Amino acid sequence: MRPLRSLLASVLLLASPALAGDGVVEINQTCADQGCFCGDAPFQPVTITGCAGRSYRLTSDLYAGVPVISGIVVSAPDVSIDMGGFAIRGLNVCNGSFDGCAYSGTGIGIETTAGNEGPADRLHISNGNIVGLGSKAIFLGSGDGHRIRNVRVSHNGHDGVHALGKSVVVEDTTSLRNGRSGVTLSGSGGRVSQSIASNNGGDGIVGSTATTVERSTAESNGRDGISVTEGSAIRSCTASANGQNGIVAYVSGVVSDSVVKGNTLTGISMSAHGFAGARGGSIQGNTVTSNSHGIVTGTGVLVAENSISKNTNTGILLNPGSAYRGNLITENGEPVFGINALNLGDNGCTDPSNAVVVCP
Repeated sequence: MRPLRSLLASVLLLASPALAGDGVVEINQTCADQGCFCGDAPFQPVTITGCAGRSYRLTSDLYAGVPVISGIVVSAPDVSIDMGGFAIRGLNVCNGSFDGCAYSGTGIGIETTAGNEGPADRLHISNGNIVGLGSKAIFLGSGDGHRIRNVRVSHNGHDGVHALGKSVVVEDTTSLRNGRSGVTLSGSGGRVSQSIASNNGGDGIVGSTATTVERSTAESNGRDGISVTEGSAIRSCTASANGQNGIVAYVSGVVSDSVVKGNTLTGISMSAHGFAGARGGSIQGNTVTSNSHGIVTGTGVLVAENSISKNTNTGILLNPGSAYRGNLITENGEPVFGINALNLGDNGCTDPSNAVVVCP
């Protein structure tokens, strides 16, 4: 009977989650290979169904040795994963161009999927690295209200961060050299704050309706630096050296107090781009320099108090019903081109040689 009791004790020990002193459930490579807790089968991905608790912490790196292996799957709401400074690591290396990665696969660092309790809402991921996965570093395919804080994602085969739900917050996060976009928030009401998206193969930061992007940097990405849709706000950001446009606010919204320089196409574009009847918005207090076009507007946009200089083609291209006021427009290929646009005054213009000319 003693050997049987010992075997039963060993089985129970393996089935019990490792708990830190504060009650947080631990995840590490050793337990991942044998099943960390209830609901989790041996080997990766580690599956969190909520039956072992809602708070988790990495206590070692997790390794994804081939591009089809994932790290963690969450199928319960209100789960928190503190990566504790550790990483989910694969073998991928990306060169910062679209599809320019050594491997392409289905492996995802951390993802959400609906479970027995419905959507996996309000996942909180913090304090770690996800590098070298075959597909996306973080894919939040189920649930709203997620938060990602102080995470670095790099060299993943697809997007760095991609969330489908509403009201997702990404803050203090760095997304580097992923095969596609750095950060993509497909649901409305998201926020990206104090984050960096650099050298990704696609866009740097992408947001949907009513997205806020603030105090963030998008540089040297293959496509647009920052791109958002209707009713969004971009404040105090930097968009530089991107392969297409610096900042694109497709419909209305606000772009303010940002530095936009050295982008291949337009510095700041606020136009309809296929959204029928779209109008309105403001572009104010920005520094826009050394792009192809400086600022391009749709209908009914106010361009005010910007410094616009050394753009190859037009400083400001205004479409019908738009107006400009209090801008310093210097050394551009052409200061202002407007179709039924309105000069509200206090603008200063020079030609490419920096000689003073009359603003139209």
